[in-house]
Amino acid sequence: MSSEMNPTQEIQATPTDTPLELLSSTEGDSAISQVTSDDQLKEVKAQVLSILSDLFTYVGDFFAEYKKPLINVGLVVSALIAIYLVAAIVDAINDIPLLSPLFELVGIGYTGWFIFRYLLTAENRLEFSKMVGNFTDKVTGKE
Repeated sequence: MSSEMNPTQEIQATPTDTPLELLSSTEGDSAISQVTSDDQLKEVKAQVLSILSDLFTYVGDFFAEYKKPLINVGLVVSALIAIYLVAAIVDAINDIPLLSPLFELVGIGYTGWFIFRYLLTAENRLEFSKMVGNFTDKVTGKE
């Protein structure tokens, strides 16, 4: 029974079992990594601030360079919104009883008048084509 261990036997460890060099190098590495990360943060902060300070010049240059295409895109978007709103208004009016047939009668009457006034005779068709030509010249800027 001499090979059996005594359960009351204690294992003693002294503070010198942990090398001080290991502790100091670990603390030094964390301090170095903290300084490095602080430097990186400062560099990133400086880059972000320089980009943000030049943001207005970038935006101004962009709008100056692409002024006409941006105006065209704005006009197209505005036209689409206007068409959508007009369609919604017409749909709302169309749901009102008796207004839908009234508008259909007005449309049929105006179409009949237009045909009688501009399309029935050759002389009136010539006058109408001149009016359309003048209008297109005004729109395109030729006149």
